Amino acid sequence: SVSLSGDATTVAIASSSHGDEKGRLQVFRLLESDWTLNETIYGGAGYCNFGYPLSISKDGNRIAVASSSFVGADVSCLDHDANEENKDDKGRVQIFDYSNSTGWAQMGPGILGDEGGDLFGNALSLSGDGSTLAVGSASNDATGEDS
Repeated sequence: SVSLSGDATTVAIASSSHGDEKGRLQVFRLLESDWTLNETIYGGAGYCNFGYPLSISKDGNRIAVASSSFVGADVSCLDHDANEENKDDKGRVQIFDYSNSTGWAQMGPGILGDEGGDLFGNALSLSGDGSTLAVGSASNDATGEDS
């Protein structure tokens, strides 16, 4: 996934298949006329697919990143049984905020999908000012099967 800030000074590039599909996010900043690696953030457990999709605010100081295969707060993606009902592909979205004094930091614990199989975070969009986040959940059953 790739997302460019509205002011074209920050680009976020993620590879959800990096390192046993743990995923990796790299943030580059345009300093004078050179693109410089600003930060690398790695996904937690293998096979969570951290990094797809992602969305960046207009000023490049807030990034929303999904792990659509995330299982749950109490189970790592490597340790779950794929046949265990309501565990596989729950999904999670994390939001990272940039500060000149502290660098990139996660805001809160992340937003989890409702149930296994929801694929929460399979689509997302962060508003230009970074204050509003819309998240898709392709297979959420709240209003009917895979609705």
